[in-house]
Amino acid sequence: MSRNWGTASRSEDQAEWTRGTIEKWLLEGHRLSQKVAYGDLGSKNLAPITTAYEQQADPVIELQLERAEVRLASILNEALR
Repeated sequence: MSRNWGTASRSEDQAEWTRGTIEKWLLEGHRLSQKVAYGDLGSKNLAPITTAYEQQADPVIELQLERAEVRLASILNEALR
């Protein structure tokens, strides 16, 4: 699925993002951070933060922030009903 990062999410995305549990969301973020943000931190030759790294990480960061916004709104809406 192609996505235009940084644009408002579709309602289908928002509905999908609010499914599951907080634990599921936590594990999702942890897996992404291991894959994209942290990479090979066990290595003695840590990679510097380069433009290429930023270009790879920025869309993931933006998506996770968007998901967090939608999920927090959902939790607050439910709590205030």
